[in-house]
Amino acid sequence: MGLLRPIPGDPLESPTTGRSLAPCPPIAMWKPTLLASALLFAAACSGTRAAQPSGGSSNSTGEIWLQPSPQLKLEMQMQAERMPWLKSAEERIAMIDWWSKLGEPGYAMLLEIAQDERAKVADLAFAALAASRDGRLVTSLREIPWDPDAPQALQYSRARCHLNLGDWSYIHVLISGLRDETPFNRAHCHKILKTATKNDFGYHYNMPADEREVAIQRWEDWYRERAPEALSQQP
Repeated sequence: MGLLRPIPGDPLESPTTGRSLAPCPPIAMWKPTLLASALLFAAACSGTRAAQPSGGSSNSTGEIWLQPSPQLKLEMQMQAERMPWLKSAEERIAMIDWWSKLGEPGYAMLLEIAQDERAKVADLAFAALAASRDGRLVTSLREIPWDPDAPQALQYSRARCHLNLGDWSYIHVLISGLRDETPFNRAHCHKILKTATKNDFGYHYNMPADEREVAIQRWEDWYRERAPEALSQQP
């Protein structure tokens, strides 16, 4: 049997070339295909900034952090470059908020920034890590050597970061800060301790020195009593 040829004048025959045209599927058949294509395109567009679930950055203990997408990594680098130039408290708070909302994809970069020799920059990184409240960060933070020569404010910031993440390793630094010569630092350390432990012991940063010392001794007695138990329960 020979090939079937279109009858002249048949709707499937081109009026200009005389060649047969492939029948067009009904419109109803197009809709699922068009819908699927649209959904795939939308998913691709929305995922450009998102973190990639596969792969990641790891620390020496093998902890794997969620890997940022190329676009998100570029945004992170731009934010990191802005850190040294922030002037106002509002800008610093906004920066900390940006990184804390970013979450896990930013951990590896923040851990690097926390080791920056510029105290102002490292302080922002510790503050952002503290705001995450993610206890998995403790192991990575402990790998960063403690610098006893760092500015006191930076040491308090790092101790606060550890404490916020459930690590009591440096709470004694904050208790020592209750004797700091600067009223702001004393008030800052007491606020961190009070928030984390719900204790006060009658301390006020601006009370007479002899009365402050009595309250500090209460803090130290409490620490000697509670610290061994708390530290033994940490990873």
